[in-house]
Amino acid sequence: MKRLSVAVASVLWCLGYLSLGMAQAAEKYPVKQILFIVPVEAGGDGDVLVRPIMESVSKMLGQPVVIVNKPGGGSSIGYREIHAAKPDGYTLGWGSATIITNKLQGVMPLDYHDFTQLGAYATFFPIVIASTKSAIKFNTIQEAIAHAKANPGKLNMSTAGVGQSWWVGATAFITATGINVNTIPQPGAGALVVAQVAGGHAEWGGCGPCFSKRDGREWTG
Repeated sequence: MKRLSVAVASVLWCLGYLSLGMAQAAEKYPVKQILFIVPVEAGGDGDVLVRPIMESVSKMLGQPVVIVNKPGGGSSIGYREIHAAKPDGYTLGWGSATIITNKLQGVMPLDYHDFTQLGAYATFFPIVIASTKSAIKFNTIQEAIAHAKANPGKLNMSTAGVGQSWWVGATAFITATGINVNTIPQPGAGALVVAQVAGGHAEWGGCGPCFSKRDGREWTG
């Protein structure tokens, strides 16, 4: 579980077929705005991480960095757009472990070999959150697992879209604990998972750096 969690949580910048030392030799880089594609929804885990960093990058480079969210397809929609972009250094993007799982699942023919990693800037683990609006209240992960085992198939767990990092993390959690729950994959990533759990539509959720308030405390599973 730990090994998989580390793989799921590694967050990368990706750029399709780009050699920065080649295209930019003839001009000072950058001379115009940069497009930064994020393959998850606004407010999703990767989006939350990217925006403050790109603000700093924009100030350093003296050019605006425009964030464009392209969620869906387990992040494959965004990856395809990054890969298809002109290799001139003005279209960059964010990636996660889905850049590996997408190809393994047959979602797209591309994987990390088709992109250039410019740097890693965050590592975090998938977590399990619980709803405070459901009829069943959990204070610890041990309580939640015990209840799920005693009531197979009666709890709902919201996850990221099939193939997304947090979907992989949730699936690994379910397999490792041997529980039987109803999974509800969302069309995006962590932000939609949090919304589902916070609204009481699912007792549990599997996501990244998100949290739930309970009795004035932050509870992260």
